Amino acid sequence: MTPDNVVAIAGGPVSHEQLLTLKEGLAPGSVLSLIGFEDLLPTAAGEVGDFYVFALGSLTRSVRFGMLGILALRIWPGSPARQLWRRIRHHQSALAAAEAADLIVALDARSVLAAWHLSQRNSAPAIVQGIAPALRKLAG
Repeated sequence: MTPDNVVAIAGGPVSHEQLLTLKEGLAPGSVLSLIGFEDLLPTAAGEVGDFYVFALGSLTRSVRFGMLGILALRIWPGSPARQLWRRIRHHQSALAAAEAADLIVALDARSVLAAWHLSQRNSAPAIVQGIAPALRKLAG
């Protein structure tokens, strides 16, 4: 059974070629969604094809949780992987798309933590890291 709903998570820069390669591996009628920081996603993502993009804000933008929270984030903002998971966890539409996915593709090392957390939820989708393993999973 091939996955019908694929979510790609990117914690770093994503190229048009990566998205086109992943999109070509999908079966007809499958849906591809991309989750990542808006300053690291392709600027003309709409030109790549018909897929959903969930931009989680800028990687450098600070999240405000009152004065103590701002101070804590300036002292220890956490790793980029933790920042990505924190943004996905609080972005309702991106979280809903990931929970409905049949396959989650972690496109880089920063997105592995978020993919792991999503695999621990009730839907428990299949998870792969990288485009080549994703294409093998989509083909088989």
